Amino acid sequence: MSELDDAIEAAIERKWKGDPPKRLKHPIRDGEEYDDKEGYDDTVVFFNARNTRKPYVRDIDGEEIVDPDECYPGCKGFVVFEPYGYDVEGSRGIGMSLLGFIKVSEGERLGGRAPNDPEEDMRDLDDDIDPDDFPF
Repeated sequence: MSELDDAIEAAIERKWKGDPPKRLKHPIRDGEEYDDKEGYDDTVVFFNARNTRKPYVRDIDGEEIVDPDECYPGCKGFVVFEPYGYDVEGSRGIGMSLLGFIKVSEGERLGGRAPNDPEEDMRDLDDDIDPDDFPF
């Protein structure tokens, strides 16, 4: 993980110019913390990544994946991210900005179920629903 460690160190340097706070929240987490959950154990390390902008999502051939069901917990691929330093209301650390995902292969879905099917969820609704029945 030396490249990842190097990227995190570079983010620390960019944010704090060689003088980081003593206690920083580190983005890399040990899967053993969640070993009671499916897919986590002592062989797994992970981090949470987010972005306010939509990340690119591609398949191995570079084609855009537009169906959200194609990328799911358990599919395999490469994550493209950028570490950044944050200092917000006394909370200091390194976050990960999700830039993109390149799906390589299918995998066993974690969590044990497929996404909901809206047509099936709504099948039993009465066609005679009156909007006035709802107070909001």
